[in-house]
Amino acid sequence: MRLLIVLLCVGVVLSVEGEQQTYFHGERFVRAVALDDVHLVVAGERHVFLMTIDGVQGLTLFETSSSVLFNNVFTSDLDHDGSTDVVATRFVPDAQGSSVLIAFGPGFKKRVELPCNLRVFDAINFDSNNDGLEDIVLATESGVFVLTQESLRDFVVSVALPSPPGETPYIIQVLQQSLIVLSIDDGSFLGRHPEVVIFQLEKQVSSTHFHREVIDTLFLRDRIADFALFVIGDTVFYSGVASSDLFPSYLHYSSSNTNWLLYQYPYAFDHITHLNAVYVADDVGLVVVSTHRNGSCTVQVIILDINIDVLYSVSIEAPTNDAVVLFGRLVLSTNNGLIVV
Repeated sequence: MRLLIVLLCVGVVLSVEGEQQTYFHGERFVRAVALDDVHLVVAGERHVFLMTIDGVQGLTLFETSSSVLFNNVFTSDLDHDGSTDVVATRFVPDAQGSSVLIAFGPGFKKRVELPCNLRVFDAINFDSNNDGLEDIVLATESGVFVLTQESLRDFVVSVALPSPPGETPYIIQVLQQSLIVLSIDDGSFLGRHPEVVIFQLEKQVSSTHFHREVIDTLFLRDRIADFALFVIGDTVFYSGVASSDLFPSYLHYSSSNTNWLLYQYPYAFDHITHLNAVYVADDVGLVVVSTHRNGSCTVQVIILDINIDVLYSVSIEAPTNDAVVLFGRLVLSTNNGLIVV
């Protein structure tokens, strides 16, 4: 008998079943996002392609050589023509240099590649200068950079937002008219423990100048094991854990009251290696934690309610890189295929 739980919240139906399907077994995937009502955009290390939720592979958008890896993908209508565009980033391991690739819909026949001499960790769309065209914001090893769409489908690097010494931005999210950036201080600058610095970039009206304001600094006792940052409405959610923690922490910050609220997951693990909060709403949170137990890697899927009580929990034997709810199903991008639960 299959265990089926259906959660209804803010118009989203999530179905978590006891059975699962693994597609493209043996291949490493980094992320999956929705393209339309039928198709996903899936990023493996070597290629980015379309597929349906039941594993039928479609058009390949980008491919890469053995020395270059994809590490990110997102969708947006960059040129506001009513069609969804696909943006992917790729990099050369152990070397400086990345590139941003764009496939413009419909049909994805128009494709461009934008070289970047810095390692890109995250990317997101954001109209940085209020001209009605979406720009691409990059979190890189040297700070936050903006690829500005100066004219239709023509991007140039026009804004650099350098980070303080020892601080590296890893994740970017959009909060209303601002960017929320999660940066990690590696502790080497002043010899202190690592810390998570979350700061807000407020753009000036009709300008590409930003004001940087630190909204919180989270000090950790030990090396950072993993973290996640995401935005729902006017609220910023942060999940993080230090390698010495048995209980990962869960924080959220609302722009309306500018207060962080701290929760702790009611689960202890032998050793946490990956933490990814993949879906949060007013009354339900879904968290994926990858742990090592007896030499094997286990993904722990936990569904929590508003009181952080466990509604459902299941373990999946696969190291995960990303997780997301698409078409009412949980999609895990793992080192051993794409798993749909």
